[in-house]
Amino acid sequence: MTIWIIDPRDPVIFGDGKPFSAIPGTSARSLPFPYPSTVAGAVRSHSGRDRNGRFDATQIATLKQTGIRGPLLVALDCTGSTGDWLLPAPGDCLVLRAGEEQYGKRLWLRPLSTPADCATNLADGLHPIGAKWIVKEKPHPHPSRFWTWDAYQRWLIDPGDDPAAVDLEKIGLPGPARESRTHVSIVPSQQTAREGFLFQTSGLEFLHTQRNGDGSAPPLYTATKLALAVDTEASLRADWGFVGGERRVARWRKGSASFPTCPPGIEKSIKDNRSCRLILATPAIFDKGYLPTWLRQIAPNL
Repeated sequence: MTIWIIDPRDPVIFGDGKPFSAIPGTSARSLPFPYPSTVAGAVRSHSGRDRNGRFDATQIATLKQTGIRGPLLVALDCTGSTGDWLLPAPGDCLVLRAGEEQYGKRLWLRPLSTPADCATNLADGLHPIGAKWIVKEKPHPHPSRFWTWDAYQRWLIDPGDDPAAVDLEKIGLPGPARESRTHVSIVPSQQTAREGFLFQTSGLEFLHTQRNGDGSAPPLYTATKLALAVDTEASLRADWGFVGGERRVARWRKGSASFPTCPPGIEKSIKDNRSCRLILATPAIFDKGYLPTWLRQIAPNL
């Protein structure tokens, strides 16, 4: 399979399934990140276009068989090549307030034993998770939603509670930023706004801006270009295309790196501890709902 980079030029809208009509005051709000099914549809649509940009409907049955791995968020360097891989923050990490908004303390949410006089609606073999100690601090309002692969590896190998505040910007990024636009409908003959036809769209801007902490005046900012990466066997062309709702323009091109693989440190940790944590990098549903079939084969008690 081949890694393809989808580099949006415009803010992208990934619909949340809510109806969007011409009723005054309505708004179209994007999901915070696309589902794999959404990007799979974009890959199939791009693959089915001929050299004139027209979609070949005779290929629909074949295109439906095309699968993908991903999407994953990736930061691009100044040349447009793949830089840091960014994965959704692990679900067993709670970030607490720790002074300035840039800093926080990470708390490992461990499996807890259910007291004898308590009951839960969890399936057999499952335990609630929570903090090992009583926590008085409040959750951080804006933790990093995506972690770099380097920070992710360290957490997978040796999770734990941070004894001191850490710089959240060194762990990861908040991800694509929301951008809102207000639109009106124009009466062509008068070149004026149509009364009552006012609506708003909220898309994702794949660009992260960060203020430098050197105290300079005026403040200096650095920008990190973000993109989507998918692994697919689809026959694609490096070209301009579309992604998301309203046919927002994106550049499609082959990537220069492969998806992250399991490093030796994690394999050693699993062997030493005789246990592992399974964290999904993308949303998924299995034959048994939350439980992968292969996991039950190696752990029959689940």
